[in-house]
Amino acid sequence: PRCTVFMASAGTFAKLDANLQMVSTWVDPSMPGGQLEWYDHSRGRLPAHGSVSDAKVVDKAASVVQFAGTSHFHVLTELAARLALLQHQGVFDEPDMLLVAPGDPGHGRGFISEMVELWAAPLLKAKRVLWWSRGGATDVRLKANILHYADWRTPAPPSEEGGHCGTPRSLLLQVRSALLHHLAPPAAASSASE
Repeated sequence: PRCTVFMASAGTFAKLDANLQMVSTWVDPSMPGGQLEWYDHSRGRLPAHGSVSDAKVVDKAASVVQFAGTSHFHVLTELAARLALLQHQGVFDEPDMLLVAPGDPGHGRGFISEMVELWAAPLLKAKRVLWWSRGGATDVRLKANILHYADWRTPAPPSEEGGHCGTPRSLLLQVRSALLHHLAPPAAASSASE
């Protein structure tokens, strides 16, 4: 069967065997009945070669899960920009929208949680954020009937200068503005200047 794989635009190497269920076409012989074996990336650590029979199903989700989603640099330059774009487009205003975000290494007190709170506070307050953990099963763990993902074209091919983390300037300026506002709200800034 054919499927579509969505990747973040960071232009990076993605280790597919660690993230997708794959069939071992390079081994011989095949399983009884002519079927090929599943490639077992976990080497027996996960049951059924990492397959998931009961993936969580949601109606609507917006995802900001991406390459290096727990790296401070990538959170500031990409994940925050994705959150800003989804907020600007009104995606977070839908009453049954869930946000899928990288699991915060600070367990709710780290910089990822701060970014989610800055752009999607109502979802965080309503417990409509699914914190995505790294590792685990290589099969589909979440199915969304409607999936929103903020992405953009890179200004150059991934192998060339400017092709890695090419977040549009307009989004970086939105992120900068929101962070500065968050650090010094207008009331505090005006009283400090008096």
